[in-house]
Amino acid sequence: GNRKVAIVAGVLLAGVAISGCARAIPGPAPEVSVDVPGGSGSFSGGDNAKLPAEWPSDVPAPAGLKLEGTASIAGKEGEMERSMTATYTGPGNLSEISAQLSADFKKAGYTSASQFESNDGGMVMWEKGPVKVTVITSVSGGNVSVSETVLIPRAS
Repeated sequence: GNRKVAIVAGVLLAGVAISGCARAIPGPAPEVSVDVPGGSGSFSGGDNAKLPAEWPSDVPAPAGLKLEGTASIAGKEGEMERSMTATYTGPGNLSEISAQLSADFKKAGYTSASQFESNDGGMVMWEKGPVKVTVITSVSGGNVSVSETVLIPRAS
């Protein structure tokens, strides 16, 4: 049921975020599709990681980091918006990547709803019309991790 999907997504994304390492998901991992009662979800990771088809084209990616994994879940119509997460990692400079993302989001017409940033990472929430994007950044041992979660209203 829903709990299984949440656990799989949590394990996939936590494994990528915690390890901060390109080998978090060994080899070419298959894309996985799961059924959520009344909805659907999909995950991709490793060498086959790709953004979900519904990912907004104007959401900027962090420059120089590798896409490690994605998840996309949509609940029942009228109940839940589509939630999609993409996780990127790689060696880099956190403040440069944060500045690049901030500039690119503003260029794309997003406004910052709230933000918290420190030397170790932070969280910024961006909004553009009904689309909301939460960007969480962290740094560990020279590797920067960026997780972008996009919420879009479910198409009726």
